[in-house]
Amino acid sequence: MDNRVSVTIEFLTIDIAGGVAAELEDSVAFPKLHHFRLCMDSGFATLLLCWMVLPYALDLHLEPVEFWRKSFTKKHPGIYEVPFWPSTYAPPVHLLWRRPQDFAQSLYQPHCTSTIEHPGAAPHPVDVGDPAELLWQRSIAVMGLDVRLDPAIKADEPVAARFPEVVAITLAESVEALVPVARDPVGRDWQGSRELEGKIAARRSLTFRDGQFTAWRRERDFNTQYPKALYDTLRYVLSAVPGPSITGFERRVEEFVFAKDSWLPDRSLAYEHILERFISLRAIHFDNAPLTDDAHFQQNMEGWLAFTHLDALSLYLNTPGPGGYPCPALEVIHIITKPAPPALDVVHLTAEGWDAFWNSAGRRACGVPLIRLTESVRRVS
Repeated sequence: MDNRVSVTIEFLTIDIAGGVAAELEDSVAFPKLHHFRLCMDSGFATLLLCWMVLPYALDLHLEPVEFWRKSFTKKHPGIYEVPFWPSTYAPPVHLLWRRPQDFAQSLYQPHCTSTIEHPGAAPHPVDVGDPAELLWQRSIAVMGLDVRLDPAIKADEPVAARFPEVVAITLAESVEALVPVARDPVGRDWQGSRELEGKIAARRSLTFRDGQFTAWRRERDFNTQYPKALYDTLRYVLSAVPGPSITGFERRVEEFVFAKDSWLPDRSLAYEHILERFISLRAIHFDNAPLTDDAHFQQNMEGWLAFTHLDALSLYLNTPGPGGYPCPALEVIHIITKPAPPALDVVHLTAEGWDAFWNSAGRRACGVPLIRLTESVRRVS
């Protein structure tokens, strides 16, 4: 690409899931780019990011295509969790392979992608007075999660045993800024992207897409050794954000959003794998449509919120671990959907019953804030 062209580009999408071969002789700067979405094989994406010089304040959406299912076909005696890297049981990696942490670091420092993605380069130092650092701190108050299941999963099959088709993490300064991005997995709300000048926060996302597109390949590589491959993948990806050199990230994420069309956990163990890291959460939001009264709950459904999902969350929150109760700062469970949905209170809980549902005697006794359910849920008077 000619620099004379790149200096004028404000919006850019590169969506070539299988990668592309190109001769890149020199870096190219994109000084006006304020929205960039890249979907590409992880190795090719690495090469491309090494070549690009990006503004620090742009809205950035990285979507590396991965082959986790294909990578973990080998069985190891006594190993029942997916041995993601750097496990000694992890498979060997090819030359262009990059960890999720490397892509996450690019979200944090997009103006340093040539340093981050280049295997021989020294890490870029962090300066607390750097405007890029200040912008990042404002941009990570809210995290969103969108999970899409292996489409081969049958209704009567445990979903936890299958690797996901998509895992997307979104970051923004507020729920209002994040939701339009999470609801637009293709365009990532490019219309809502602000110009660079005067920008104090950005919207960013990291999405991992399954590179096995055919059902027979997915079935061929299905490994029964890992009964919770889905949960292990979510923990691995969430632990990667926002990159290996950032400390205290867990304390900066204050709100968590389950995306509109996402699969939702119906087991407390799944919530543990998702939320265990975030100790400063004040609110958990569900942007999913509540399940209608005449619909039948199924584990593999996506985009629906059922009482089963809330029940699993309640069990997780009210089960103490080695460090105390989970999410010790949590105050609000919020259902975003409007207008008011059908009743979720299938057990006919009163207002006092809902309070007890979220706040067990043990949780109350340990001195953490009381959790309340807000918005849209019809209660029995």
